[in-house]
Amino acid sequence: MASEIADTIAVMYAGRIVASGPVARVLSAPAHPYTAGLLASTVHGQPRDRDIDAIPGSPPDLRLLPKGCAFAARCPRRIGMCRDAEPAERYPAPGRMAACIAVSDHVETSAAEQGVHA
Repeated sequence: MASEIADTIAVMYAGRIVASGPVARVLSAPAHPYTAGLLASTVHGQPRDRDIDAIPGSPPDLRLLPKGCAFAARCPRRIGMCRDAEPAERYPAPGRMAACIAVSDHVETSAAEQGVHA
């Protein structure tokens, strides 16, 4: 498991980093809905008495990515603008990044100020 070998983690969807930050925080309180879906679809993310939840739909064809957020068609938090605009990086907490329009509680600082390296 990533938490056993890394201090920080980046989660990718459709060839793009959609979430990053300290591994313990990203895995315990995922800001991006894809990260939450990944965790819910593993045995590590669910109590023993609960079924594993699958992310509905299929990943997009990387040769024909849709306009807007590539995860929008599968996202439970999707809003209208998700299909129109590629989500900007947002910083829900110091050192954490989530590329999601639905992440609204973000710190208004640059990536460099957050300690995020491109």
